[in-house]
Amino acid sequence: MKIQKMIVGAGLALGMASGMALAHEGDVFVAIDANGKLTFEFDFDAVNLLAPVPIGSSVAGWLGDEPGFAELGEDEPDEGLFRIDAGANIAFQLVGSDVAFNVWDPLFNAILQPGDQFVLGGWGFDDHAFWHIDSDAPGFDPLQTVWSADFFIVDLAGIHAPSDVVNIKFTNVPAPGAGAMLASVMMFASRRRRA
Repeated sequence: MKIQKMIVGAGLALGMASGMALAHEGDVFVAIDANGKLTFEFDFDAVNLLAPVPIGSSVAGWLGDEPGFAELGEDEPDEGLFRIDAGANIAFQLVGSDVAFNVWDPLFNAILQPGDQFVLGGWGFDDHAFWHIDSDAPGFDPLQTVWSADFFIVDLAGIHAPSDVVNIKFTNVPAPGAGAMLASVMMFASRRRRA
């Protein structure tokens, strides 16, 4: 099993390295509210686009490491958001996910079952899970356009109360207009080559 994880991890890392950035923009920011309960700064109504897995990878479907998870970094009292305490040890915990939707931790361990966790860390953490729509999974429906996972954040040190359960959504379908724009760019490029 460990060798399989290493092969999957190496394939994903090599295949995704060119297209994935570890930037904070668009990340799920983890904070606490005024009562010390873990909470988020993120638009959970948004549907995040996953890219096709590069040819030759050890998994099939669509994959991405955005959004990641980052500690808030500085208090935002106007928003009612504050930094976690220095001794906190924050972890992602899966509640459940759609058929054919997988979560991999940053070390490429599968987070598939309710209760599975991975540690994000304390002050200043910035970590990225891998979100994966598996087109080879039993039950994969090619007509489905949105996959999701339910999760919450817990403090393993017990300083902060767990967050509410949230739902994060992903798709393999570009936003309306993106395909048309790409087609027009390709058509323009082919006309230039012929001229």
